[in-house]
Amino acid sequence: MLRKVLLGVLVAAYSASGIAGPFGPAKFEIVQADMRFTEPQTVAWASGNNRISKKSVVGGVHLDASGVYVNPVVTRDKDTGQVLTLGLIILNSTGYDTTYGSPNSLGVPKEIIFSVDGTKSISLPIAEGDSVWSDATSYNSVTRSASKNITESGLALMTRDQYREIISAKSLAVRIVGSKRSVTYETKDLSSSFLPNLRTFFEQKVQ
Repeated sequence: MLRKVLLGVLVAAYSASGIAGPFGPAKFEIVQADMRFTEPQTVAWASGNNRISKKSVVGGVHLDASGVYVNPVVTRDKDTGQVLTLGLIILNSTGYDTTYGSPNSLGVPKEIIFSVDGTKSISLPIAEGDSVWSDATSYNSVTRSASKNITESGLALMTRDQYREIISAKSLAVRIVGSKRSVTYETKDLSSSFLPNLRTFFEQKVQ
């Protein structure tokens, strides 16, 4: 139950920062989540806009801000500062179209796997996975189609040591497994800002 509340609060904090514009995500940012109404009371930091790649789930290229995001989060004891929870919010911003279907949908996120330097695999189960369709429907008079946005999300918990191994990698490949389909991002596919953003979060809010 706590993990579900935590995910909801941290996703809300991320959503407040938003996914920007038609030309790609906004700059990576770290925001403090409002934990006043949760028990136990903690200090929580969420991040946003850390898109893993311009590569889409089906292998195309995202021209807008849609795609898969891997955003680090951390909670600390309000009094001692001890790290209570460290993890990654996996978020896929995609959609459904009556003409094309939902080829970039993962379904409910189930697992994220990191291949570190080609020698070690770090597998993290994704808890509290969800797939939410927007209430609003858009219509295209040219194609005579209708579309809805889909947000697929979940929380992958990890240890400090696992986080350090990932951000210390010289080469990294990432696989995300969903209930509908999976996607693998090779080293060449990763955004140039992906690992630096993970390192920034660790240096500022974790270590």
